[in-house]
Amino acid sequence: MSDPKGAHRPAPATKVESVPAGERQRLMRALAGGELRFYQLPAELPAEEAAAIRREALEEISGAHLEHLGRYSLDAHRASTRHCENFIGVTQVPVGVAGPLTVRGEQIDGDVFVPLATTEGALVASINRGCAAIRAAGGARTWVEDVGMTRAPVFETSGIDDTRRFLAWIERHEAEIRAIAQGTSRYLRLIEIRPYSFGTTVFLRFRFQSGDAMGMNMATIACDRVVSDYIVPKAGVRCIALSGNYCVDKKPAAINFQEGRGKRLHAEVVLPAAVLSKFLKTNAQALVEVQYRKNLLGSIAAGAQGYNAHSANVVAAFFLATGQDIAHVVGGSMAITNIELRGEDAVYASIYLPDMPLGAVGGGTALETQREALSILGIKPDPARPGAAATRLGEILAAAVLAGELSLMAAFTSRDLARAHERLGRGKSDEGSRPEPAAAPPPAAAPALVSRPRMMPGLPVLVSAPGKLILAGEHAVVYGRPALVAAIDLRLRARIAPRRDGRGCELVLPAVGVRRELAWSEIVAYVEAARQRWQEHVAAPSAESFRHLRGEDPAHVALIALGEAARRAGGVEPRPFTLTVASELPLGSGFGSSAATASAVAQALLAFLGQPAEDDDLLPLSVEIERRQHGQPSGVDSAAVVRGGLIWARRDVDGQVHADSIAASSSLLERLRVFDTGTPAEATGQVVAAVRGRWQADRLHVEEIFDRIERATWGLRQELARREENRPRVLALIRQCQTCLTELGVTPEPVRQLIARIEAQGGAAKISGAGALTGSGAGSLIVYHPEPAEIAGWDFLSGLAGLSPRLGAPGLSLEVGAEEGESPR
Repeated sequence: MSDPKGAHRPAPATKVESVPAGERQRLMRALAGGELRFYQLPAELPAEEAAAIRREALEEISGAHLEHLGRYSLDAHRASTRHCENFIGVTQVPVGVAGPLTVRGEQIDGDVFVPLATTEGALVASINRGCAAIRAAGGARTWVEDVGMTRAPVFETSGIDDTRRFLAWIERHEAEIRAIAQGTSRYLRLIEIRPYSFGTTVFLRFRFQSGDAMGMNMATIACDRVVSDYIVPKAGVRCIALSGNYCVDKKPAAINFQEGRGKRLHAEVVLPAAVLSKFLKTNAQALVEVQYRKNLLGSIAAGAQGYNAHSANVVAAFFLATGQDIAHVVGGSMAITNIELRGEDAVYASIYLPDMPLGAVGGGTALETQREALSILGIKPDPARPGAAATRLGEILAAAVLAGELSLMAAFTSRDLARAHERLGRGKSDEGSRPEPAAAPPPAAAPALVSRPRMMPGLPVLVSAPGKLILAGEHAVVYGRPALVAAIDLRLRARIAPRRDGRGCELVLPAVGVRRELAWSEIVAYVEAARQRWQEHVAAPSAESFRHLRGEDPAHVALIALGEAARRAGGVEPRPFTLTVASELPLGSGFGSSAATASAVAQALLAFLGQPAEDDDLLPLSVEIERRQHGQPSGVDSAAVVRGGLIWARRDVDGQVHADSIAASSSLLERLRVFDTGTPAEATGQVVAAVRGRWQADRLHVEEIFDRIERATWGLRQELARREENRPRVLALIRQCQTCLTELGVTPEPVRQLIARIEAQGGAAKISGAGALTGSGAGSLIVYHPEPAEIAGWDFLSGLAGLSPRLGAPGLSLEVGAEEGESPR
């Protein structure tokens, strides 16, 4: 019978077989059966083969499949004899690069790229953003103090008198002790011996400088020689331990925080307002406030030994990449980040790391991949200049930590942290309370981004786009909160075909009662005028400018989509065509008809011109078109229409919409019912403007409403991720969403009364979309009851248009060469 575990085992980079197969099998069986310990394999075995035998034994013992541990490129003999006992292989950590980072120090004055090893999504991207800000500000000024590596043996005396005698003896013989210690290495220098005693216990804290080496092993060897060969036999005291924890090594400690250990690192930069705004999306006042409340007051409240945002994150990634002793990351957590106002709109920022053991030679720096990372940093130890390489290493690390601190703290000011982890750390299970939903599934199998190359222009084109429903997050999404949006299978279809007669462009839009012929020049003029009106509205927004922005033409969105798509294609004039738009979507009721029109018509014209857009390019174009209709749309409608499925969307502080596809494990989407309460009295842009007015008048209160909407939105995402939703919680979450929308003033009285009747029947309901300020309708309404069949029996809903869309429908699709009457696949 074959061994399935070994069937696909890859060979290591180097494989040497020095023993017959029978002997190899015997050794593996002896390990697996416990007759041999893993360190007892014959010393003459090549390291690669010994590692392979150990892996096979472990597979036999544990049933594990260890194929990837056996893939490596480093020198196995060196690794197994100098770095790791009982060697079985190599674990892999992804390595990214941040930069260029501009460092102004003693050993480096210029740009460098920083390799970082991490499994935390978004970390390298965050540091990279900080690097860009520092570079734009002219670089980080750095300073590295070599305060020395410490080792502190502990001794026992008989009491106070014996302790005083011993300490006096140490003081008299310090020259002899220094000579013995420095005789163990030509690069070692003893700086001081600091005693500390109480009762019968005496610590001697030796401090050494060690050139380019981190120095821990050098200090240990020197102390052992001094203690064993000189102090114990000459002074007549007993050494209890070579390390008495007063060093203090690999533990956060006040003495290291105050006096330093290894290297003390400093970095600083002044960031003007333009750099803060462009690269960090923040301002001086917000950054200083976060520093004060989080890094200082929060750390004090917690009793932390360190006042920073996440300095250990950067230190750990840097240490792994460059071969440092990773346990010393505890010293990296004891950092002080400082941010102060400079003038009215600039900041001075600095980082101080007092306990940073670093080495440019020795230890893990000799491993092949770590040597390559060090070479990226320009680390070239020179025996004639001991300490210079380690200083350069410290200067780069200090500046990198400063970059990481600035980026993360700026993310807190813009509420960008969770979104970055969603976007860049996707694929992880989301566990815990808001802002990360519990037990979130992997991303849904959403439509893949289709690469659409140029094609032959002039062919008939058929584009189909879904509508959308906002499940949660209306209005709050405009202010950086998330929204949960579902594409629905009520679709809009846009078909463009060449005209066989006529010279102009024909528009056939039955949903808005339009059938007309225009010259292409008329469409271009209309779109340019609309663009001008948009610029005027942005410069001086008002209700009048908004009405002027939209105009009165029922074909407005389609015309804008044609003109903006042609502009994106380079201003080329298409051959005469007929555009036909047929829609199943109710107009103006929050079902995404304008987003579907913008996306479908724009893509249809681009494909007709032979330049169809990929999804990532079509999305911003669709948002730009919608601006001519709605003023300041959030962009989530377009994201749902273009991508389809279930969308988790968030608008960044710079206006960019980030949309991720997520999955629904529960049947919640199937249990929701959808009704149309009627067309709102006001356009979406007017409602959004009214909410902004309330926000400007009472920002604190409205922000609190947005916070409650955000919590409810995260809660609904959690419920979608469950195998079966918690029905009482879903009721509460939907009611919470609607309560907030009512407080924002976007639910007219007749709709509020309707929702109250639904709640009285044990259900929950919320408007979906912008809502309305006055009138009797508020557009789409989502209704939920733990037993959906109950909803059908409510006669008070009989006057509403009931819809049965499938939520989570596919996104926009395109077919070139479609004949009349065909539908996109």
